[in-house]
Amino acid sequence: MKQAKNILFNLILTLSTFSSSLLLGQAVEEDIFDLSLEELMNMEVSVGSANKLTLKETPGIVTVISKKEIKNSGARDMIDILRLVPGFEFSGEIENTIGLGVRGNHAMEGKALILIDGQQINEIGYGTVMFGNRFMVDNIQKIEVIRGPGSAIYGGLAELAVINIITNSGKDINGGYASASYGSSNGTTSRMTAQFGVGTITESGMELSLTGGVISANRSNEEIYYPTNTLDAENGAPATFNYADSSKIKSYDLNLGLKYKGLSIKAIYQDYGIQENTNNSDWVIEGGIYLGAEYDWQISEKLTLTPEISWKKEHPWSYRGNISDDNYNYYVANTYRTKGNLTGLWKATDKFHLTFGGEITADKAKKPSGAEPFINGSSEVSYSNVAGFSELLIKSSVANIIIGARFDHHSKFGSAFVPRFAITKSWDKFHVKGLLSRAFKAPVIYNFEADPNINAEYTNVTEIEAGYLFNNAVSLTGNLFYIKIEDPILYFYDPVTESDNYLNFNSASTIGVEMDFRINKDWGYLNSTYSYYQNNNTDAAPYEVDDNDKLLRGFPAHKFTLAGGINLTDQFTVAPTLIFNSEKEGYFAQGEYWSGEGFYTYDSNTILNLALHYDVAKQLELSLIGYDLFNDSYVTANAYDAWYAGTPTMGREFVLKAIYSFNK
Repeated sequence: MKQAKNILFNLILTLSTFSSSLLLGQAVEEDIFDLSLEELMNMEVSVGSANKLTLKETPGIVTVISKKEIKNSGARDMIDILRLVPGFEFSGEIENTIGLGVRGNHAMEGKALILIDGQQINEIGYGTVMFGNRFMVDNIQKIEVIRGPGSAIYGGLAELAVINIITNSGKDINGGYASASYGSSNGTTSRMTAQFGVGTITESGMELSLTGGVISANRSNEEIYYPTNTLDAENGAPATFNYADSSKIKSYDLNLGLKYKGLSIKAIYQDYGIQENTNNSDWVIEGGIYLGAEYDWQISEKLTLTPEISWKKEHPWSYRGNISDDNYNYYVANTYRTKGNLTGLWKATDKFHLTFGGEITADKAKKPSGAEPFINGSSEVSYSNVAGFSELLIKSSVANIIIGARFDHHSKFGSAFVPRFAITKSWDKFHVKGLLSRAFKAPVIYNFEADPNINAEYTNVTEIEAGYLFNNAVSLTGNLFYIKIEDPILYFYDPVTESDNYLNFNSASTIGVEMDFRINKDWGYLNSTYSYYQNNNTDAAPYEVDDNDKLLRGFPAHKFTLAGGINLTDQFTVAPTLIFNSEKEGYFAQGEYWSGEGFYTYDSNTILNLALHYDVAKQLELSLIGYDLFNDSYVTANAYDAWYAGTPTMGREFVLKAIYSFNK
């Protein structure tokens, strides 16, 4: 087994070394494997800018992941998908939740924006998004990712990254489909899922769609030993958690969409719950109701106005079931956000485009009767924000020049100004980008509850990208990045006062490289990526590692991935996925007044998945997927001071899946 792991690791290292010092900027549409790489690189995207530009020209490091790529990989959830993106990894959180990290930086609490069809999924109590068996992957049409700052466009929750999950529309479905899967690990049931979608296009051109699903799965099948654990033993005695019988996850999802001419309407319902393995409650929950509508109003050939309104009600890191008194007093609020936005695009000439607009946001949190009030003495608290933004695109024979900025004024923390500047140039086979951006993380409701005087954190990012298309079948792209976060907002727990706290620390910084080598042939495809970050004089104690000044807590410095799809016949596809992480450091503290505190080193880790897909008939596909075949038991390490010695994920698992679809 060890020899097989070494062979596979050497293969991915060889491919990644061949693509040394360059990065990913790949685009993939639904029919990615029917297009040449040149066509893919020249496809237009809009996630990085209000103007639609090709991937080679857009002012950001952008990845687009297609439906077919998701399906071929056998991904169970967004963790499986996003771990293949350079610079993205996951860390453990309290309550055995899992959050996203970007380029070595902990990004779970409001530093990476997650959207579904443009609707913001980050809850506004803490800014978090919990991952793991949550998002219905069979209902996803594609995923657009900005691997870098997006605040100049999206505001104060898009400091380090933006992920827009685009679900199947009525046009995409044009009929219906249903999928079901069953998983087994260590001889027991590990997951059962069911997902569906129906959609149509009427004679008048209206698109209607309804997608949804349910997931019942375990977080892990592992047993974790805690040297000291006051969560279960008041005297700090050792304890063992068996995640196989105490880490159930249940997720429910409905997504209703309507598109007609320039009008688009969305209604989303999510209910996501994680079984608690302490005595604080039965379930930790997130999710809510998300409503949004926008209209593209074509004033003239040169001017378009897009008004947008959205509303949501959420459970921000809340609890359900047998809730302890402390949790009921503090963690049971509902939050609400109402947002109005107007964006204008003026195409003065083919070479001169101006985007402009404004945004008004109203936030509110409300606790039930009997719960401890907010710091204002009331059961309700509210804040507001007003923003204006603009972006100028100048196309010339020398290069594209993009100059943009956003100004926010918040009723509590004050003002924030974030400019960005980009130069992009594309030749026949070669392209380069130079990007300078400032971004910010806006404090949210529970940040103010912990520290009413907390400030926004700011990030300066420099990125350089270069890419070369050798021919229609082979491409190589890569980038370098520098990130400097000023006044980072960090969570920590005070064992003396037994209270949650947020403070602005001094700084956090990383530098690194990301790269991608891609082959797309008639027989299938092969992607090899490499990403590396290094701590760059971070001065924020909860992120630092005492005996390794090159790392930050929670995230490995090196990551290699290899993902492929081999078409053995027209009906049978074999798709291997390999992910290698170098060692990483976590931190946990247990026992009275953190007497058991210490760092924990997680060894390097290799995960091998293998998906086998067979088209039984035109409308029916069966898949058998094996995950973590080496049984290397990937564990997410904590990225800051926390109680837990890491959160394990599922070990070796086998899943049988069936998808049935029909057209009108």
